[in-house]
Amino acid sequence: MITIGVIILNYLAYETTIETMNSFFAQKKDGFEVQYVIVDNCSPNESYDKLSKEYRNHPNVIVSRTESNLGFAKGNNYGYAELCKHCIPDFVIVSNNDILLPQQGLFQWIAEAYEKYQFSVLGPDIFSVRGNFHQSPGINRSRDLQALKKELNTLRNLII
Repeated sequence: MITIGVIILNYLAYETTIETMNSFFAQKKDGFEVQYVIVDNCSPNESYDKLSKEYRNHPNVIVSRTESNLGFAKGNNYGYAELCKHCIPDFVIVSNNDILLPQQGLFQWIAEAYEKYQFSVLGPDIFSVRGNFHQSPGINRSRDLQALKKELNTLRNLII
């Protein structure tokens, strides 16, 4: 059994978060155990109460609230710490609360991609329609020391 943790950060938009959760729930889970953590990032509305009520009887959903708004990165780190209190996942998905998954097989696809690539971090291909280019993943800019020195000299000349 492969364990997947899903972290969803909510701020103010509990209805959107519920739609995202429904999208994740609709995914096939054959061979997977999925643990969800919804982090309400100290929303000043009824988000935490609504989400807690919505998932109070769902055994694989944890709804937690931060004491202050931690921002995006710290809020997700908080969610990861909460997730690790309940399981040690094989994979972790950090998702925005406005993501919908129209295709089946996300969890299987992740497991198959790992078998093939042995990745440490897997992210989306983000394509800019306006600019007609791939924003992420970016170009691999790994360089040796000589290439870095050359680039540094070029930048120095531009500054001068």
